[in-house]
Amino acid sequence: CAHWDREMEPGVVPIAPAPPCHVARVCFSNGLCLYNPLLAPSCAWALYIGIRWHCKMRGQSKQKGFAALAQYAVTFLLFGIMMTDAAFVNMMMNAQGGKAWFSPAVSFIIGVVDVSLTSCIAMSFFWNGLADLDLMPGNKRLGSALRWLSYIAIWVTWTWGFLVQWKEVVTVMYVDLITITCGVYCVCQVLWLLMYETTAGLGWLAAGTLSGGLGLAAIVFFTPALCNVLHDFVS
Repeated sequence: CAHWDREMEPGVVPIAPAPPCHVARVCFSNGLCLYNPLLAPSCAWALYIGIRWHCKMRGQSKQKGFAALAQYAVTFLLFGIMMTDAAFVNMMMNAQGGKAWFSPAVSFIIGVVDVSLTSCIAMSFFWNGLADLDLMPGNKRLGSALRWLSYIAIWVTWTWGFLVQWKEVVTVMYVDLITITCGVYCVCQVLWLLMYETTAGLGWLAAGTLSGGLGLAAIVFFTPALCNVLHDFVS
């Protein structure tokens, strides 16, 4: 959702991103349309993954006493919620016309939840990386307070950015924040592998880093080119 640069009417907050190319849509007799219908299965799968691994890691954290697992559990829960909300944003709040599903106020809330949770997930990975290296404060309450304060700051910044129509909010809070926080997480994981002299999980780390890097690069640099070669249903 990095294309929020369309012209805006005075007082209108850009909730649905202006798509760089045409996307598939299924419209009903009442004028309502569903966009990007193939997103539904992937978003439902993401919700399942988020809930399943949240419960699993939370249970393991209580059994084994690993604080880092509890933080990962939060990350997966945020992921499941965000992808569910993203389904509403990308399937029901597309900027290519059609009757509105929601009121402006509800659309605003849904949009803020989507982008804020995306940034919070990236920040959560940052804290996870520090926890893996035992770099979080020894006082658990202090560490938890720092983590949740960072989430609150993200929500406030996104909301403020939308309200004042700050044009750089996506660059700062999406591209820059994700690049820095997830980059720190990857470095922490490499240091963890070196500390424990193991290669367990190295393949998953490499695959995740490559996938995330290519995805971010595609959004920033290659979106129009990809849309030109992909069918409407997968663009």
